[in-house]
Amino acid sequence: WEDAWADFRRLDAKAELHGSRRVGIGCSDSDVDVVSSMTLEEIVEITRSRASPRAFEIDEHVRWARVPRLLLRHRPTDIQVDIICQNQLDSQSNKRDEVVLVLLNACPLARDLVMQI
Repeated sequence: WEDAWADFRRLDAKAELHGSRRVGIGCSDSDVDVVSSMTLEEIVEITRSRASPRAFEIDEHVRWARVPRLLLRHRPTDIQVDIICQNQLDSQSNKRDEVVLVLLNACPLARDLVMQI
């Protein structure tokens, strides 16, 4: 997953990690949740461009959802990267990640439980 994250950061240096990978509960087959500083359309254009390295392919561009997202597949690792735009981010998302991180760090048994679910 770290390779997928590093390759995405080459496309968008201002991107932020989000979700299970950010709080340390991602499994080996977990996707990589990303908040991008770019629009989804810009990422689609770059991904399809012949000038860019072809590290990603588009799995799905979900335009109709309450929070539109772009699902990319990282070719070298076959890991999915789930992208939303910064301007579409729920204002509480980062705070929720921080609360989960604090709780998991405060109670190792909670981390063990979450990892088994």
